[in-house]
Amino acid sequence: MKVDHSHSNVTIGIPTKNRYSTLVLTLQSVALQTVKPDSVIIVDDTDNPTDLRTLPEYQSVFQLFDAKGVAWQVVFGRKFGQHHSHQMVQEMATTDFIWRIDDDEVAEPNVLEELLSQMRQHGPFDCIVFADVLEHLPNPAEIGCDKVVDLSNKSAVVAEAAT
Repeated sequence: MKVDHSHSNVTIGIPTKNRYSTLVLTLQSVALQTVKPDSVIIVDDTDNPTDLRTLPEYQSVFQLFDAKGVAWQVVFGRKFGQHHSHQMVQEMATTDFIWRIDDDEVAEPNVLEELLSQMRQHGPFDCIVFADVLEHLPNPAEIGCDKVVDLSNKSAVVAEAAT
């Protein structure tokens, strides 16, 4: 399948709190995806936030986003926790899809490409999980979804809510 690398219709949302040392690695992994996101929103809920644009280790990542035409922004959180940071991303995103990634995760370079491929193959659905971090695939109804796709083993496992 040919993948359109120029437009993914995906915003990547990254909430962070007191993890500047791991966040930069997360951003590098996002910048090196085989399919570029439309935008990246970082919600900084750190106790004593710093303007990340002034830190040398972040400047090169932000320059890479600029060179690839990926819109990015850093906003300060409201100090209400990760759930509220995710909500801020959802309110700010202008794309149809949001990929939420933790600030201490390093994504494989083809994760976004694989997510989009699975969406074309098994969609539409509203939740994707990587169940290798969970004990079992959640019941879609329990997490407020119609369909959940587990991509942890390179082959999609689909669970649908009972109707």
